[in-house]
Amino acid sequence: MGFRKAGSSDIVDVKQCPILVPQLEALLPKVRACLGSLQVMRHLGHVELVQATSGTLMILRHTAPLSSADREKLERFSHSEGLDLYLAPDSEILETVSGEMPLV
Repeated sequence: MGFRKAGSSDIVDVKQCPILVPQLEALLPKVRACLGSLQVMRHLGHVELVQATSGTLMILRHTAPLSSADREKLERFSHSEGLDLYLAPDSEILETVSGEMPLV
C-alpha cells in the first residue's frame, strides 16, 4: 500500500504519513492488514481514506468483482473500525457497504 511513483506505475510503499490526520494514520496498518487478506488484492486500484465531519470513510476502487467472503471481511472491518465503506468498481459507480451515501 502506498503511492504511485511519478511517471510510472510503481508503488512506493508507505508505512506512515506525517501529514495525514492522526485518526487516519492510525488506520493505515489495519487497512493494510485487511486489504492484504482479500482474495481480490491484486485487483485493487486505490484506497481513499477521508476524515469528514460526519466521521471516517473509506472508498475502495476495485477492477474485478469481490467474492462474498471479501465483502464480508470488508464489512466486518468497517464495523469494527467505525468507518463508512464504499466500493467503486468503476469511476461511475459508488456502492455503499456500510454507512450512508455521501451527499454529492
